[in-house]
Amino acid sequence: MAEPRKKSIFAQRMHKRKERLQKATTVSERKTEKHVFGDRSYIVTGEEAMTIHNENVNKLLSMSEEELLQEREKIVAELDPGIIKFLQSRRNKDERIIADVTMVEDSECGANKCTEDKKAKFNLEELSELKEIAYKYPHMDIVEDDKLKWIGELPKEVKIPKDPYPARFNFEGRLLPFCDKGEGVLQGLHNHGDEQERPGYSLQELIQLSRSSVLQQRVIAINTLANIMANVNNRDSFFCSYLSKLANYIVVLLIYIFCGIFQASNYDECFDTPVLPALLEADTFLLLRFSLDDPAQPVVSAAAAAICNLIVNHLDELCLDILLGTPLGIQQPSFGVALEVSKDDISELKDQELLKLDIIKGALRTDLLTRIKYILVDLSTEPVEIKHLLKTITRIARHSYETADIVFKCPGLLEKVRTLVDKGDEGSYYPEALKLFRILCARSKTFAAIIASDYRVLEAVFSFIAGDKAQRHPETMQLTLESFYTWQTFLNYNIAFESIGQLTPVLLRLLDAHYGLTDISGANSDLEHGTALVSTLSCAAKLKPGVIAQAIPLLLNCTRKWLLQYEQGMSKSSYTLYKWVWL
Repeated sequence: MAEPRKKSIFAQRMHKRKERLQKATTVSERKTEKHVFGDRSYIVTGEEAMTIHNENVNKLLSMSEEELLQEREKIVAELDPGIIKFLQSRRNKDERIIADVTMVEDSECGANKCTEDKKAKFNLEELSELKEIAYKYPHMDIVEDDKLKWIGELPKEVKIPKDPYPARFNFEGRLLPFCDKGEGVLQGLHNHGDEQERPGYSLQELIQLSRSSVLQQRVIAINTLANIMANVNNRDSFFCSYLSKLANYIVVLLIYIFCGIFQASNYDECFDTPVLPALLEADTFLLLRFSLDDPAQPVVSAAAAAICNLIVNHLDELCLDILLGTPLGIQQPSFGVALEVSKDDISELKDQELLKLDIIKGALRTDLLTRIKYILVDLSTEPVEIKHLLKTITRIARHSYETADIVFKCPGLLEKVRTLVDKGDEGSYYPEALKLFRILCARSKTFAAIIASDYRVLEAVFSFIAGDKAQRHPETMQLTLESFYTWQTFLNYNIAFESIGQLTPVLLRLLDAHYGLTDISGANSDLEHGTALVSTLSCAAKLKPGVIAQAIPLLLNCTRKWLLQYEQGMSKSSYTLYKWVWL
């Protein structure tokens, strides 16, 4: 077959000329289309906006002028006049913006005499790129002035109003002043909608942020709420350190009663309404309880800390721990609320209403203990989270005999707590677990007998007292102290009194070590250990005086030594001495 004949040079030139004419005609037609129908859509936005606009233009070009007028009259008759006005305003607004940009460019070109063609081309390309970005992403063509203020500068001077204003806190839960000098910007304290000039976040903003769909925002909000409640609960650090060194336990008891009546807090003088009641009124507990069911472990950990700080009064726990070693120390008070409401009326109350009357009973109604047991048993929890959960359970057990019985009968809960007494995950020990057993034993002799027989708590107690377990662990001393006082609780019920003879050599060895090493001016931990040891000997002497009689010479020698030191003015704290005088 013969090859196709090549075109002559003249034919090739004519073909190229014809193609140029066709392209020019197409471009002119497109310009006409844009001039008549616009180069883009003023209604539709998004990635498909140009495709939809081109399809509409092609359809309009295929219609006659009469058909266009008929369709226009039909649309005007069917649409609401307000919608038509709104659509026209969108087109006029965009054209006005483009006209303003063109006028600015023309004035700049006039000032610079348009000497540089490259610069003019760059501006046009930049403008077209901005248009493309504005209509490529939804709502980018709408200017929101209130959001643009976020990137503006903070006012240099802010007047403090005379009327009360919302409190704002930083992420550590500390109350912030009304305004700052701008350092809060670098700490992320101005990223809120209302009052951008003020640093920190209000309680309402934190509660709203805790419901966010973003995990990190939920964790930050709940952690901040937990820190706020911790700062409200934990009174002045100087006051707490002073209270822990008080010599006379009667003074401690009076201060405890005083604080229990007035509930003095760091923030009492700063608010019209106390913080914790305000949080309860806002149904914060239910929010935290829902967060405890969150599948994300960071949210669960933050919620556990927040619930602990909301329920547990840490000053109460501090005062009761200080009273240990005194004649009244083993006796534990009830923290229940006396409600003048019948049981039938309580059962008819909603969860929100019961929580505002009695937070412990309201919390139990939400199956809090069941969820805590699940977290302890089935989830990989951190030691800090476990401590928060144990403190929460202890506070529930302190409420009343009824709530202690619920804790005692919760399936699988105490079995898990017992494993934490021996040794927790990653080599951690938990004095809070032993304290929970002590509080339950103090509630009832029946509880104490079952705990001694079924849970074998005394085995761990004797190991900690003898120093066989948790040696050189940071919480060894706290474990030993809890062991002494747990044993005393059992001895008060005449439970395991036969163990006195077995542990007498250990007690004498410890007392001899105190005689040789412990001074009145020594560390508080040594004095606490000596107090627990002597109070345990005093409790054991009531049951088996013959066995404990071996310790009397050593006790007399210790007393002479410490009285002499106190007389010579070597004492910086008479903490142990006063306790022993009352034994």
